[in-house]
Amino acid sequence: MSVMNIVTQKTTQSLIAHPLCDVPGAWHVSVSLEREASGALNIRYTLPRRGLRLPVLRDSTSSPTRVDGLWHHSCVELFVAVPSSSAYREFNFAADGRWAAFDFVDYRKPAAYLPQIFAPRIADEIVGDAICIHVHLDATALKDSAELQFGATAILESDDGDLSYWAACHPADKPDFHHRDGFVLKLA
Repeated sequence: MSVMNIVTQKTTQSLIAHPLCDVPGAWHVSVSLEREASGALNIRYTLPRRGLRLPVLRDSTSSPTRVDGLWHHSCVELFVAVPSSSAYREFNFAADGRWAAFDFVDYRKPAAYLPQIFAPRIADEIVGDAICIHVHLDATALKDSAELQFGATAILESDDGDLSYWAACHPADKPDFHHRDGFVLKLA
């Protein structure tokens, strides 16, 4: 095994629906983050398979496509910040390979540019009653810091079209994934 594939940091977290959301009782959502020695990040979101509306899954030969507005339907997200900075980066990923990335200079204040990053590798896998979305982010897509805070989230669209909002914690009365108190995941 090459040094580049050794996992140096890892965390797994269950995500909970915002209290205002009505979700099926059997739904379970979780995320795992693994940081490689190279600095690359592997993310695995585990989502419910039944009752979830997903985009048509792609075949393994199609390329990831950068698009905006993924949060209008089922997608998973990752927020990345350096603790000493008000700036942060948001990633959106869909099971069909679409993705987006945005930089913010402060709370909900977008930067005047889109970050230029390598397209993430996105794959999906059905495991029993769950669907897993695997994402690989190159080290250059992350903030250049040894210490990072993450907010892993999911927006899930049920078969009837209702959206639910999932995160490790919900620090606001309404769903707000940009709230820095929600960036609670750290790699250890």
